[in-house]
Amino acid sequence: MLGHVGFASGWHCVTCPQEVNEPAKMFQRLPEEINVIRVRKQGKNGTSKDFVVRRYEQNRGKRRFQESWKTGRPWLKVSAESMSCTWCTDVHEAPNEFCWTTAKVETLKSHESSKAHIKSVGVIKGRTLVAKGEITEAQKSIESLNKAVINKLSILFKTVHALCLAGRPFSDYVWMSKLDKAKGLDIGQTYLNSNSAKEFSKFIALTELNKIAQIIQSSKFVSILSDGSTDCSVTEVEIVYARICNAGEIKVFFLNPAFVDKSDADGIIAAMIRSVEKVGVPWEEFLKKLVGMGSDGASVMLGKNNGVAAKLRSLQPSMVAVHCYAHKLELAFKDAIKHVPLDTKVTTCLLQGLYYFYHNSALNRANLKSSFRTLNKKVLLPTRIGGTRWVGHLLRALENFLTGYEAVKQHLEQICSPDAVERSSASTSGKAKDLLKLVKSKHVMLYCYFLADIATILFRLSKVFQRRECCASDIYGMVEETNNLIDLYSTKFW
Repeated sequence: MLGHVGFASGWHCVTCPQEVNEPAKMFQRLPEEINVIRVRKQGKNGTSKDFVVRRYEQNRGKRRFQESWKTGRPWLKVSAESMSCTWCTDVHEAPNEFCWTTAKVETLKSHESSKAHIKSVGVIKGRTLVAKGEITEAQKSIESLNKAVINKLSILFKTVHALCLAGRPFSDYVWMSKLDKAKGLDIGQTYLNSNSAKEFSKFIALTELNKIAQIIQSSKFVSILSDGSTDCSVTEVEIVYARICNAGEIKVFFLNPAFVDKSDADGIIAAMIRSVEKVGVPWEEFLKKLVGMGSDGASVMLGKNNGVAAKLRSLQPSMVAVHCYAHKLELAFKDAIKHVPLDTKVTTCLLQGLYYFYHNSALNRANLKSSFRTLNKKVLLPTRIGGTRWVGHLLRALENFLTGYEAVKQHLEQICSPDAVERSSASTSGKAKDLLKLVKSKHVMLYCYFLADIATILFRLSKVFQRRECCASDIYGMVEETNNLIDLYSTKFW
């Protein structure tokens, strides 16, 4: 067995080429003077490696795990057969990798300085801070890295939000971003096209719709406001609003526009259902809270038998249908003045005639502006009296005409004068003569001033009706005040 054994001088060292474990078993048969055996293991290509086996390692007692090793190491778990790192086992999910059967403190020290253990210590520390509700180092690092990105996106989102509020096209987003760069704002180099603006607007809309859904679901009662409209493709659209009272504060939210397949009561109700459910509120839940509906006076909306209000009332008997007060005011005013003989002369012949006389002729419009400048007055061109809020349009047309009366009269007289420098066509001269006749009429002018006073009062009342937060007490007070002012004007003599 010891055929190729080499003995050092003094018989205290033996060199042999056998396996390491074999010479280790030979100490008991060797003289006591031999304390070390060096085994040279042959490798490939003539290489070799030396292994040293000492006698004391064979005779020493078995190592034991010490409880004192746990001091300062809360992660250490010690048993009779092994020791392990509970933190690394939990974080890395590898129970066998961080368990040792050799009872050496050097093993623990080596593990403490390893990258895996350092990472585990950070993870456990972060979990502890999260449990306490404190900010972890990882969160601080992420916030620090993302702060610049968040600031850039915040500027871009605000730009898109402004475009949506102003009703501007997404193509404006590109040049507005360039303007932000010119101002010195850091908006980065990405998300600077119209497609990004479109995506941003979707997320803004989703966020707002979620807020509206939460408010509606937390409210006990809700009213629905609806009106028809036509989009640019000449398609019938129903515009739906929700009106609620939350914590004593009245709020009106725009829900969604919905296409109407057929402009009857069933089609409008189907559009309402789609608008409400698109926000994220189930229609059945919305219907249980429904106490009111507001609309114009169209028969399809307020019809007694087959109107939208009647059909909704069959589903929710507690619902009350309200005819829009602003619409009722305009209809009442229109019915009242149509019986006045001078009304047609003032509104149709004079105000509407002046608007088209100057609107359709660039030459007349330029000469009128020259007349204003000659009199050192601010240029106020005639405006049309029609429109969705025609009481306000009528008042503006009257104010412009009465304020610029001298300039309009002077220009019309110049056209009608036989000594005019610039000769006008027969058609223009004829229209100017008719308008000048009305402008010089005492009764027409008195009625214009009277109508301006009445329209001023009614316009104030109409603006109160159109306020989103308007309530019944506001309407009652303004109606009483308007009645008193009209009674006061009725005692005047012109």
